[in-house]
Amino acid sequence: MKRKNQLDYQLDYSIMSLQEIRKDKGLSRAELADKIGDITPQTIYLIETRRQMPGINTAAKMSRGLGISLRQFFYSYGIDVSGIPD
Repeated sequence: MKRKNQLDYQLDYSIMSLQEIRKDKGLSRAELADKIGDITPQTIYLIETRRQMPGINTAAKMSRGLGISLRQFFYSYGIDVSGIPD
């Protein structure tokens, strides 16, 4: 059986949607919004459902709030991140 390294784990984790990641972290939209500070639960909903594309600052804040890298954030958002370093 192949042993997974840290990168394999990150990529497996990245295939989850942003909503799945947030739920896996045990956070509601309101809790994540409070943790981030200047974003509403409604905005998080719009981003999670791909009705609104986050700007880089919002993406950075959300990725920090979720404890994932920006690369993982955008991969989970459905953006091709091949060739982008962690």
